[in-house]
Amino acid sequence: LMYIGAVAGFLALLIIGDHLGRKSLMGLTLLSFAIGMLITIFCFNITMAGIGLCLCAAGSGAAYNVAFMFLSETIS
Repeated sequence: LMYIGAVAGFLALLIIGDHLGRKSLMGLTLLSFAIGMLITIFCFNITMAGIGLCLCAAGSGAAYNVAFMFLSETIS
């Protein structure tokens, strides 16, 4: 389930990244990760935990890629 979230986050990165820009996309991925983590922490059943972990993976997978692009632009 986490792999599905990571792939979904990467595909959303491709689509949304061109329209929002890298700074706002970084904030969006961190927000997705934080919401997923809160859902995982306060889950009541295994389905809710799976949804939270899927959001965590989507946020962290996309943030991992955006961070390297953002750093490469700011350093050079």
